[in-house]
Amino acid sequence: MLFGLRPGPLLFEQHPEFAWGIIASMHVSNLMLVLVNLLAIPLFVSVLRLRKSVLFPSIVALAMIGTFSLENHIFEVWLALLFSAFGYLMAKLDYPPAPLVLDVPLREPSEGRRALPEEPGELSGRLARVYRVQGQVGHVLASQHLGSSP
Repeated sequence: MLFGLRPGPLLFEQHPEFAWGIIASMHVSNLMLVLVNLLAIPLFVSVLRLRKSVLFPSIVALAMIGTFSLENHIFEVWLALLFSAFGYLMAKLDYPPAPLVLDVPLREPSEGRRALPEEPGELSGRLARVYRVQGQVGHVLASQHLGSSP
């Protein structure tokens, strides 16, 4: 509880000045962001004029610094490098990223864990796994079909 306030739908009824103040501050910050971005467009364009040999390593360095700053673990940096190498290989082999990207939101949120234990004779958990595998196979087959079309 921040400032002694309870979050929830009653916040607007019990403390309307605070709730509407937060919303007003969001509108003001959005307007300020638009102004700053409009004024910074020439700077952004000048960054794009840099050579790729300077721009790409600086982007990778900033991404790795950001990855490390999240949890201060070097393992996450190595994981980010591994996945970026995987993405690079996918691009080099002309493998479309859409099936892999679509698989993440379509897969079951509990992925391997069930909230309730499975009852004897219950098939819902098994069927969910079968449907998930079928969906992943369908994604791969669709990507191969889409990747082979001219």
